[in-house]
Amino acid sequence: AAVAVARALGAGRSLAEAVASPALRRVRFEARDVRYDARRRVAQVITSLQQGGAERVALDLHLAQRARGLPARLYAVDRPARPVFELPPGVVDLSRAKRRGEAAVEDVARDMVRWGADLVHAHLVSTPAVKALAARGLAPVVTVHNARPGWPGALASLDARDVRLFVACSLAVERDLLHDRVAPPVRAAWHGV
Repeated sequence: AAVAVARALGAGRSLAEAVASPALRRVRFEARDVRYDARRRVAQVITSLQQGGAERVALDLHLAQRARGLPARLYAVDRPARPVFELPPGVVDLSRAKRRGEAAVEDVARDMVRWGADLVHAHLVSTPAVKALAARGLAPVVTVHNARPGWPGALASLDARDVRLFVACSLAVERDLLHDRVAPPVRAAWHGV
């Protein structure tokens, strides 16, 4: 095949013409694909998509991004404890996978890197899961959906290497995060309730 391409190039054909010859056998090797997409790729990760407020927020963000033509993925990494929402396209449901929860985060991180995620947004995941994402170069934006008693253990131990931004679900949660002197910036999401 290389000889045929070299001959075609030597005969003055372009590279596109040389490799388009029907005599050549072509095999696509996806790992070598190169694409350019100016749109931001947003990957979200959440414990599950059981019916609840944080899960509804993650689904609504996912659907809004897709409705605007943005590449978006939403990963649910654990088994739900309650009935689940209907899962739209672009959701990667790992609730029945062999590796779930924190163990699944390594698989999710590899998939995010392969997919080319520009931003990772985490909801309700454990502190070790956030650290695992950060260790793969995917330090996420973390939305803190609950008051302090519902926070994952050791949340305040996360620093700017682990988390790019904490988004608080309310002014009270923002005050608690600031009181605990978390290192990443903290912002409250105004939701009108």
